[in-house]
Amino acid sequence: MLVRANGLAETMSRYLILRIENDPAITLHANTEIVALEGKGGDLERVRWRNKETGAEETPGISHIFVMTGAISKTGWLGKCVVVDAKGFIKSGPDLSADDLTAAHWPLKRLPHLLETNLPGVFAVGDVRRCEHPFSSRDSPLFYADDFSSHQELCRADALRRSVAPGDA
Repeated sequence: MLVRANGLAETMSRYLILRIENDPAITLHANTEIVALEGKGGDLERVRWRNKETGAEETPGISHIFVMTGAISKTGWLGKCVVVDAKGFIKSGPDLSADDLTAAHWPLKRLPHLLETNLPGVFAVGDVRRCEHPFSSRDSPLFYADDFSSHQELCRADALRRSVAPGDA
């Protein structure tokens, strides 16, 4: 578990901290942030992180990632890959307007699923997403991409498309 802060005490209930600390399957890395996601062939294979105090980096083999953002959106690392509101919270499902989907070039005939972003197969839940529905859970924030490379390619293609002036394409 990577935590950008010095620890969990400032943002989490003590009983949850104890559960994390007492779980032998969880290693807590405080003052640490993700600096790179690596993969090929449609799969996330490695996650590189850096300790902000020591500068030490690790790149273990990891195939899935969940990002907990807390009550303040920290979605800038997503760039323009997914639609966000004015405060930086990810829009998903019914929060995505027809204009959002058109601008994002939604590729499917169906509308996005309940928690699906403007990228098919990329979902946002909890604090990372715009919470305008009563079923939103502020207790389980996560961002999940099930096909890392294809979404990475979509983001690159989106960035390229946005950098080409009308008439230049």
